[in-house]
Amino acid sequence: MVLGKISIVIPAFNEEKNIGRILECTHKQSYKNFEVIVIDDGSHDNTGKICKAYTKKYKNYKYIYKENSGVSDSRNLALKYVKGDYVCFWDADDWIGPDYLKEFIQSATLTPNPEETIFVAGCTIDSFNKKKKLEPKTINLDNRLITKKELMASFIIQHEKYRLELWNKLFPIKIIKKHKFKSKLILGEDFEFFTQCLRDIRYLLTVDNNSYHYIIDVNQIKHHTKFNEEVEREKYIQNNLIKAGLSTETANIFYFRRLLITAYTSLSYLHCSKNETLFILSILKWSHPVLFKPFANYKKAQYIMLALMQFNSPMVIKEYFKVKNKIKMRKRK
Repeated sequence: MVLGKISIVIPAFNEEKNIGRILECTHKQSYKNFEVIVIDDGSHDNTGKICKAYTKKYKNYKYIYKENSGVSDSRNLALKYVKGDYVCFWDADDWIGPDYLKEFIQSATLTPNPEETIFVAGCTIDSFNKKKKLEPKTINLDNRLITKKELMASFIIQHEKYRLELWNKLFPIKIIKKHKFKSKLILGEDFEFFTQCLRDIRYLLTVDNNSYHYIIDVNQIKHHTKFNEEVEREKYIQNNLIKAGLSTETANIFYFRRLLITAYTSLSYLHCSKNETLFILSILKWSHPVLFKPFANYKKAQYIMLALMQFNSPMVIKEYFKVKNKIKMRKRK
């Protein structure tokens, strides 16, 4: 085998209903050279009790409790303990097929340098509506080795194909040890970390494997952060991509596109005040590249925000999203 030991990092907070399932998924992996590190982020349910049962039974399971401070701190703490050659990050409420790690291992023969390659697999999205399972969505990727130069040339169009999360990726320890998760970021910290790691890779290898099952409850309340916090994260991502080899002009276009989508989300869900709306408009106007056309996914949101920017009116923007949300609520009924 080309790869050696794999460290599986699982942050958990009050996951007593799910943690046993994912720990059993780890135990049933057909590739056995792995360790599991669960970081309990201050749970006050039976999460710890369930994890400790595995650590008593299996030597390759480690349980660490810490005071609650968020998923980024949990992952950073886990990275101090990992002993594997590669690291993957799994979510405590998901589940994984038994050959997931083995298929990553087998695909490693496709890259001349596994230690400087990030592996990206497909996945299966399992959606639920009031506990009723909806039709799953399968995302397939072919086995394909992509050089860093090719990746950067197509990144702004193709990046969402690789998912923005961490759970479908395998990172070499040589790369991951150079970077840290930013504790101040509440949302999108996983994609920011991924873009950090792109600085040090030589290849990205997509893997024909969709046996990671990502669980989504469509009724779950979505979390959103204030626009100024989103801007800070996007600045980090922009700088990471420039350091990874993306041209400044292309990085600016990518940054602005993501700002448009973030602004649309913020104005839709956060009930922004007049001053907050003016702040959003000022950031968008200041960041607007001369030549920009909406691209990739979420084009509608980009076009709408570009149109609303022309009005420069918090009142018009407020009324638009008020009507939009009313229509959305009617459709749900």
